[in-house]
Amino acid sequence: MEFLLVEWVEEARTYSVVSKDRLVDGTLRALSQELVGKVAGVFWRGKKVFMCKILEIGETEGELTRKADELASIAETDSKIQNAPKSVSGSSAKQNSNGRPRKTAATDTVRALDEVLGQLDQVDADFQDQGADTSENQPILNTEQQGQGGKDYEEKYRSLKRKYKDLKKTYKSLQQSTSTEAEIEIYPGSGVTMNAGELASIKLVSNEPTVTARNLFRRLFTVEELSTHSLFGKKCNANKDAVPLSRIDQVRSNAVIGYIFNEAGLDGPPPADLTASEQKSYSKKKKALRREVIKSLSEFLRAEARKISP
Repeated sequence: MEFLLVEWVEEARTYSVVSKDRLVDGTLRALSQELVGKVAGVFWRGKKVFMCKILEIGETEGELTRKADELASIAETDSKIQNAPKSVSGSSAKQNSNGRPRKTAATDTVRALDEVLGQLDQVDADFQDQGADTSENQPILNTEQQGQGGKDYEEKYRSLKRKYKDLKKTYKSLQQSTSTEAEIEIYPGSGVTMNAGELASIKLVSNEPTVTARNLFRRLFTVEELSTHSLFGKKCNANKDAVPLSRIDQVRSNAVIGYIFNEAGLDGPPPADLTASEQKSYSKKKKALRREVIKSLSEFLRAEARKISP
């Protein structure tokens, strides 16, 4: 089965991954790489039809979902940066009643920039890896085969990348102008702490709980830890003969999952004051969220492990 990475026409810079079977036009389902760059209708949630631009096609849904997450993070951060308060110089910092400098708009801007700029090199490396893989196996960005659509997609990414690289200098100067934030526990009782500004910036640029979880993993674990561990240390059902990777640090991973539940208002058992039906709904939502987060983190760690595979 093949999947499509799409951008919705009615909601620009909103991305999803759909099965190619959902294309309304049956003649398009027989195409492959020729679909890239085309605008087509897809069935979404039943019989509703929505128009979308096809950015990429592939057989691995998880890989396309990861790319959709990255594009969504870039799009949301771009919006936050455009709306963030402008930086101010140290000489114009306001004073409070005790004469101490008060944190200005620079702090807000740092938080908006922190996450995406901190991960820009990683995103760039991912893009380069994808380019290397596809050039040998399935040339996704081969504009001779895909036409103007693939070229536009690549240019859009590179334009955004250059823009955020230009902001690195601004970020560094703003970071120096703000005081050090206190370390806080990301989940009560976990003992796992993080800079308050970093945590706020991750929350700011993450538009979904699964994206938040992945970004927290990137912040709390080293690249080596991410590429040499699995979420639970279990064998893969699809490849039972493979030796399972050891389980990633349980304290930090549980703290991340606990944080996600806490932010969603689904931490702990259902409140006692809920009705029986409300408690049932609460439990269903919690199970669904856990399933989504576990699946996303497992796919994320597998993708990191593949980067170092021979």
